[in-house]
Amino acid sequence: MSVSLFAVFVLFSILFSGIVSAEGNISPIANFISNVTSGTVPLSVSFTDQSLNSPTGWTWYFGDESLTGMWTQLTSDTDWSARYGHSSVVLPDGSIVIMGGFGDSGYTNDVWRSNDNGSTWTQVNSNADWSARYGHSSVVLPDGSIVIMGGFGDSGYINDVWHSNDNGSTWTQVNSNADWSARYGHSSIVLPDGSIVLMGGSDDSGYTNDVWRSTDYGSTWTELNSSAGWFARSSHSSVVLSDGSIVLMGGYNDSDYTNDVWRSIDYGSTWTELNSSAGWSARGRHSSVVLPDGGIVLMGGSGYSENMNDVWRSNDNGSTWTELNSSAGWSARIRHSSVVLPDGSILLMGGLPNSSYINDVWRFITASSSEQNPSHTYIQPGIYQVTLQAYNSKGYNSTIQADYITVTEPSVPVTNFTANVMSGAVPLTVYFTDHSTNTPTSWAWNFGDGQTSTEQNPNHMYVAVGTYTVSLNATNIGGSNTTTEDNLITVTEPSASVPFDPVSNFSVNVTSGSVPLSVSFTDLSQNATVWSWDFGDGINSTQQNPMHTFSIVGNYTVNLTISNGNATNSSLAIITVTKSIPEITWTNPANIVYGTALTPTQLNALSSVPGTLVYNPLQGTILDVGQHTLYVDFAPTDTANYTTASKNVIINVLNANNSIYNILPVADLSTNVTSGYVPLSVQFTDISQNEISRTWDFNNDGIIDSRDANPVYTYTTTGTYIVNLTVSNANGTASKLATINALQVRSSNNGGSSGGGSSTSGGGGGAGSAEDFENVLLKDITNAYLIMNVNASYEFTKEGNPIQSISFYSLKNSGEITSTIEVLNNKSKLVNSTPEGSVYKYLNIWVGKFGFATEANIKDPKVKFKVDNSWMQGMGISPEDIRLQRHNGTAWNVLPTVIVNKTTSYVVFESQSPGFSPFVITAEKAIIFSEISNEETPTIKEENKNEIENAVEHVNKEQAQTGGSSVWIVFLFMLSIGAFAVGYEYMKKQ
Repeated sequence: MSVSLFAVFVLFSILFSGIVSAEGNISPIANFISNVTSGTVPLSVSFTDQSLNSPTGWTWYFGDESLTGMWTQLTSDTDWSARYGHSSVVLPDGSIVIMGGFGDSGYTNDVWRSNDNGSTWTQVNSNADWSARYGHSSVVLPDGSIVIMGGFGDSGYINDVWHSNDNGSTWTQVNSNADWSARYGHSSIVLPDGSIVLMGGSDDSGYTNDVWRSTDYGSTWTELNSSAGWFARSSHSSVVLSDGSIVLMGGYNDSDYTNDVWRSIDYGSTWTELNSSAGWSARGRHSSVVLPDGGIVLMGGSGYSENMNDVWRSNDNGSTWTELNSSAGWSARIRHSSVVLPDGSILLMGGLPNSSYINDVWRFITASSSEQNPSHTYIQPGIYQVTLQAYNSKGYNSTIQADYITVTEPSVPVTNFTANVMSGAVPLTVYFTDHSTNTPTSWAWNFGDGQTSTEQNPNHMYVAVGTYTVSLNATNIGGSNTTTEDNLITVTEPSASVPFDPVSNFSVNVTSGSVPLSVSFTDLSQNATVWSWDFGDGINSTQQNPMHTFSIVGNYTVNLTISNGNATNSSLAIITVTKSIPEITWTNPANIVYGTALTPTQLNALSSVPGTLVYNPLQGTILDVGQHTLYVDFAPTDTANYTTASKNVIINVLNANNSIYNILPVADLSTNVTSGYVPLSVQFTDISQNEISRTWDFNNDGIIDSRDANPVYTYTTTGTYIVNLTVSNANGTASKLATINALQVRSSNNGGSSGGGSSTSGGGGGAGSAEDFENVLLKDITNAYLIMNVNASYEFTKEGNPIQSISFYSLKNSGEITSTIEVLNNKSKLVNSTPEGSVYKYLNIWVGKFGFATEANIKDPKVKFKVDNSWMQGMGISPEDIRLQRHNGTAWNVLPTVIVNKTTSYVVFESQSPGFSPFVITAEKAIIFSEISNEETPTIKEENKNEIENAVEHVNKEQAQTGGSSVWIVFLFMLSIGAFAVGYEYMKKQ
């Protein structure tokens, strides 16, 4: 890798990992080395941390992790209320921030923070400036600030953007109406350059697949793609990888769940499908994270039939997936949140398992080691990636070394051995020496007399006369091999008249190594009194157990000759001496300031033997701001005994702010007013960050009007003006727009003015309304998950809403669909006629977006509502008189209505409805009696109504028994009217 490319890579890593914290301090820069990078199994590797800037924690991945451990519950009931649809982020210091969501009390806008990996929490804001919501998204920028975007709340879909510089304690609105449509269920990520990318979601028109990018903290947005290759969806998940590419996974729309995976390598402008049907089942409302080693982990969610608690991992950017756990310890759930901490552990928080929201926190440890300088043994052949993430209180940074460790299978051993003697008188002790190749790891000897050994170089005493066959089986992970020497050892009867001959034998501590190689020789001979060693390099020794150093590369035959005055005997061994790798000593140089040329102060490597050092880049080079790698290549003078060598170190080139990150300016402004009557004087204040210069254009005509920090400008002509503030520094420019409305002065006799507006609402499928804003007294919104042939129920609890619930059977899997109740001040503008009866409440009931609540999608719709007893008593109405009416588009229809419950405060009713549209709750009998008197409406006592109803019932029975008579019917009807009239006159007198 060239120096320039490596610098770009490191700068990218710095931006991605948040190396420069909000205070401007530099967090660790991860780096490591190892003692070996290749070998045969089992291969033990020692890793040495060489990270900069005083890390306090280390997270290691050795590339062979299985991630099959257990999840640990940190708390079952944490301090923040049970919820789902919230969002959470991890700050550079490793603390976790959780925001918003929906729970038993409705939408929330509180902010909580944990400094102990999620075990305990502190509320940093009980009521943030942004409105209560759920289904939003949030990200952490490289400077440690938080941005929250969109969602769904009491007022419907949202597309505002808020920014916090103090860990979520206070918030500033950077955009009240972003260019992307108001939505929820979208996803967002931060790219290495600090820009934000937002994707998909659900808005009041349905589902989306657009992609937007902001390079200024969310203040302004550019549409990268209005219709990405993946189909429109909501409640998907997305992550950004270390190379800056984006991976998007799963989600759902009105008709389908999906388990496809898409990737973009150009900020989200274009997309490639990596997998149309990943191993995990189709789902939405899941979560996903990226581990420091680049692996993607996907968790939970829901599909066609049930919630899930499985966990999946991909090590190839989402192309293929492996199931880590089919049923994790936490309950199956949806709309939870998950994050990755600096130590590599995954935290999963809250969500909705079934019908009850939860606020538990679970943790899963993914790293192989947290030691600073660990050792690891590879037991399977393969090529392994090694990752180190180093962190402290200022931030964290990771380095990934792909294909760093190569582990191969050893070849099957080729068995061979020798014996120091092959004959002798009983008792005969024989020393056997293993000479097998290909690194056996176990040995099995058979000495031919029923005795065995598992030592590598055993000695054995034969105690009986005879001829013995010896065999050796040598084994390693590659296999085993056996060598048999027939009739190798001959043992004879002892002879008293014959003196013992010497038997030469010796051992060595090493048989091979690099120059200079020191070898210890140990005499194992028998019956020796004189020793003569020939080391094969012209050096000799008469010591019994000498040590010798071989200083030249080569293969040496060492000969030991012994004698005792009776005879002599010799034995041999081969010593192999290879070239040595010179040791290069070079520590990471101190930081330098941009503009400083490289000198021997930085280029000061030392070699252990004489030779030539060649640096890259060369002395005198001026490096750009950032982190760079310096290389040195060493050529030894003694090429016969030493190899070439190389080494690299890291150097930081700082800018004027003592940072390795070229900070871009961030444009921002404030005004004392945004509208007023001409002549309108406006005080502008530049509140930008990191800028050196600025220009103001007060009417966006391309002409610079001021360069002052806080200018005043007077608008003398009416109109709407776009103000453009452009700020710059040595690293780039940024702009911020504002709008000023200059109005015409009104005369005093013009009277007041009135304004109107419109509102839309909905969610999860887009429940919307065209009702006039002024006519809506209140809205009550809730969501339910529609599963085919399962009864779905929406519960409403907002005070002032008479609707308690609506229910129906879904005819297909539609996912999460929103229902909205609009309680109206007067008759809906969507109907053209007035219902009969006394009106209790006008209502609109909407389910899903327009056209959803039809016979093709739902069946058996029911509406449960309540009417206050005080209203019925005041109107002289009994509960049996209450009816629910529905407008079918042309007229009002009275729906079958039954009483289901009575309380001291209200009565609960239920009506069967063919669908959802404008409704009205009325009193049916008030229609009959409202015309009796022009003076007053009578209040009917219970006993009078009972008389009438009993009489009617009697007539019905008589008709059923006798076939009926019209005379009797008329007679009884007149009798009933007479009784009622008498009762009415009596009540008037009373």
